[in-house]
Amino acid sequence: EPAAAPAAAPAAAAAARKGKEAAADNDDNSSSTEDEDEDEEDGDSADDDNDDSGSDEESDSEDDEESDDASIDLGGKMDDELVEIDFEFHDPIPDDFHSTRALLQSSDLLDAAAIDISELAELLTEQAAVGTVLKSGGPEEPALALLSCIPLRPHAKRRSIQQLQGALLAQCPPAMRAELEAALVGSSANPGKGKSANKPNPLVGLFVNERLVNVPSQLLPDLHRSLAEDLAWAVENADPPSERAQYKLDTYIALVRCERADTDDAHKGPKGGGRGDGGKRPRAEPKQPPGPAGAEGFVALRPDDELLRQAATLAFPVASRLPARGRGAPSKLLALLLTADAVRALPARLKALAKQ
Repeated sequence: EPAAAPAAAPAAAAAARKGKEAAADNDDNSSSTEDEDEDEEDGDSADDDNDDSGSDEESDSEDDEESDDASIDLGGKMDDELVEIDFEFHDPIPDDFHSTRALLQSSDLLDAAAIDISELAELLTEQAAVGTVLKSGGPEEPALALLSCIPLRPHAKRRSIQQLQGALLAQCPPAMRAELEAALVGSSANPGKGKSANKPNPLVGLFVNERLVNVPSQLLPDLHRSLAEDLAWAVENADPPSERAQYKLDTYIALVRCERADTDDAHKGPKGGGRGDGGKRPRAEPKQPPGPAGAEGFVALRPDDELLRQAATLAFPVASRLPARGRGAPSKLLALLLTADAVRALPARLKALAKQ
């Protein structure tokens, strides 16, 4: 079971990032979580359903050498005791490769396409200009969450990007294919309705939002705000200067896990115990906004994903490649196209949702 955070726990944001402050509204950067005999997470076990050889480590053990994708623990087992954890925001660094790869092994990106997650983890950890890594300690600690965006155009020849693009284009409904193709591969052969033939193709980024199941939901507004600040900073300050234009993104593509909105549980909002909600999610209204064509009849399992679903300009289901892996009720993957404005508005919408 994921550890639930007390409702009054303040959001956290720490460390000066890229010469700018990414501090949260509340300067207190600690957040309390209650550890309820959580199962240790093993990165490799999420990639292979039959691999039960995860390494179990308690957080108070001595610093031992970890394997490539060793399990990540948010503080060892302390039966029914309140555990105080200080969360910090850090820039991605190459040393985050293994813990980032472990997060990606349970990612919906891997479920949607047979992608090279090692290459994708490398892209994410070598991109220091944009991205926030959540840790419960200094920069040497493993990643508990990662929120980032990879511009697709400069990485178009990378194997992992091509694999994902190919899987999405293969499953996109014919009526939506021209719009998706224009976004993903810059095709202007069949522009969408109302688009000018000489209008430049949009700059698209892959929205990457991965976290452990027991990351407190109180951190979500600041995590998403940090991404918006990173993108604004990178446009003006990324080094080398020739890379700055690639971060001026117009469109984002994301994959979110949903369930049918006509189930009893969906009417109560996203379930607790899902992928990275801290075990405690704000309850949604009984009737969910429909979202775009293709997203109607679904509700996302995580609160930030649900807000993205509602704001998407294009959505379509994507087949799952992997077994359910204990996810409970049947779920669906949705591929979403999002405007830059929708992503920028997400932190404020999450704060408003938490107050409901």
